[in-house]
Formats: sequence, C-alpha cells, structure tokens
Amino acid sequence: MPQPLLKLMPKNDPDGGSWVNTGPDRPLEEEALSALAFGVENHMAHLDYVMAGIVGSLTVGKAKPVIDYYLELRNDSSKSAMIHAMARSHLEPDRLKAFNSIWKLYEIVRKQRNPIAHWIWGTCEKLPKALVCIDPRAIMKIEGKRDVMNALARKAKKENNAFEAMAFEEASWVIRSEANKEFQVYRESDFREIMRDMKVALTLVAAFSVVVRDDRIDPEVGQQKFRQLIQMPEFQSLA
Repeated sequence: MPQPLLKLMPKNDPDGGSWVNTGPDRPLEEEALSALAFGVENHMAHLDYVMAGIVGSLTVGKAKPVIDYYLELRNDSSKSAMIHAMARSHLEPDRLKAFNSIWKLYEIVRKQRNPIAHWIWGTCEKLPKALVCIDPRAIMKIEGKRDVMNALARKAKKENNAFEAMAFEEASWVIRSEANKEFQVYRESDFREIMRDMKVALTLVAAFSVVVRDDRIDPEVGQQKFRQLIQMPEFQSLA
C-alpha cells in the first residue's frame, strides 16, 4: 500500500516536499507507473460496468433507464444507497448476505482507486521509480495559510519591518513543509496490489451478476450458480 512521503524521506532531509514536482505532465516522466495507474482506472471501469449489470438484472423490464440513472450518479454514497435499496427489495436473504460481503470488497477497492482518479500527481526527485500524489483539498488548505503569511510579509516590508517580514516568510515556508505529511508515494508494487484486489472483486461481482440473472430465468440454475459462487476461494476469503 502507498506510504506517506514523510516516512520515506531521509531523516536529515525534512524538506523532502520541496523536491516534489506536480503538474499534468509530471506523471508521464514515469511511463511504466503511469500505465499501471491507467490499469487501475480500467479495472474500476469494468467493475462499475458489471455492477451496473446487477442493477439491471434486479429491475426486470426497466433495466435500461435504471442502469442509465445509476451510471449517471457521480457520488459514491448515492450509488451505494441506490443499489443497496434495490438489493434489499429484490434479493432473497442468502443472496443479500452474499451481496453485502462482495460489496464490502468492492468498496475497499473503490477507496483504493479514488486517490488515483481524483488527486494531484507528480514525481519526487529523491524517489526514483515512484509517483507521489496529494489531495487537492489539502493543497488548498496549505496554500490558504501561506497566502496569509505572504500577505503579512509584504505588509511588513512596506512598513520597513525587515524582522517581521523575515519571520512571516519563514512561517510560510514552514507551512509549505506541511505538504510532506499529505503526499502519498506509490510504487509499482502498490499499483499491482490494488489491481490484484480489483481482479478478485471483478471475479466475484461477475459471478454474482450471473446468479442474479439466472435466478430470474431459471431458479434451479441460479441456485446451482449460487452454490458455486459461495464455494469459490475468492468468496470464502471474505469471511
């Protein structure tokens, strides 16, 4: 799993964040890792697609508009609330219990993926073969504090108060170093571990989708597929 930048920087180099370069093109400097990050996104897209198929299977005769609405939802909690309400309404207790177990894994991998999709990425000169990322909300908070210190420094300079100006500039730099606590470092093994978890989740979601479909078409076949599902090593590992 990714590690905080501060934990990986040498102890005699507390300003490691000053060696971080962020920007739209920075991750491309590590082409192999950028490809793995894309792989995580691709796995998540497939997971969402198959999960939408379950939504469609639960709504006989109204699948398309319901799937369209589900896919239009941009908020994870809204999607979760919708599919859980449908599952409670349409699934038998044993199916619902299995679905809830699979959903827990789905939520875990979705949370692992969210920083990859939504955070700001960059590289660190002192950590080759790695990508670093930070929540943009953390940057905005830090930059807001720095703006206050920088404004005070400019005011002090105008008032010819060099001592105060220097103190505020130093405070601004200290605040900037707070970013070190927020940056997360991803290496190849981190991306591959996330994708392994996603492949397990995709296997289970796809198998459960088949169960839901066959329960509607031929309950006897659905029950057979359900027994196969709960005997899968991937499913039993959820217990």
